[in-house]
This record gives sequence, C-alpha cells and structure tokens, in this order.
Amino acid sequence: MDILAKDFDLCARFNGGANAGHTIVVDKVKYALHLLPCGIMYPQCQNLLGNGVVVNIPGMFGELKQLDDNGIDYMGRLKISTRAHLVSKIQMEADGMDEARRLK
Repeated sequence: MDILAKDFDLCARFNGGANAGHTIVVDKVKYALHLLPCGIMYPQCQNLLGNGVVVNIPGMFGELKQLDDNGIDYMGRLKISTRAHLVSKIQMEADGMDEARRLK
C-alpha cells in the first residue's frame, strides 16, 4: 500500500492518462491502478482526477470494479475536474490508426 497517501486528506492526479500505473497490495489483494489515485484505498482520503488527466470512462469503471469486488468504499471520495479530458473508444482507435500510418 502507498506509504504517503495514508497521511493525507487529498490525493490527486494532475495530468496524463492510464498508460502508467501502479499495483497496490492491501490485505494480500492486488489492485492494478492505472488512473485512480492510490489514496482511494484510504477512507479519510479524497481523490481527484484533475486538470489535464485523460479519463477513459470504461477503464475507470474497470478499476472501480476491483474496489467494489473487494469491499473498498470510495463513495463520495472520487472527484473529476471539469477540465479533465474524456476519451472515448473511437478516439483511442483513431489515435492507434494514425500512429500505425506514421510507422509505415
């Protein structure tokens, strides 16, 4: 489990997307977090996906499902900035096709 977030009231992501990530182990259960801040594991911690974060909604719900499946209560503790960027499947597919074209 993250050693810093447990001592704070707010844990935030401020840019980027779900291409990076971290694994957290809580009570011998592994959680693969790519988008959610690690503070989501601590009941006193508010969590923010801030300005510039690229949010893929299905990916976010996949991460939240891990928490639901293991009884981690995050209700009311996850906030998303109005300046975060929402990305859809079609945008991700178009980006992949564009990148494939550039590699040819």
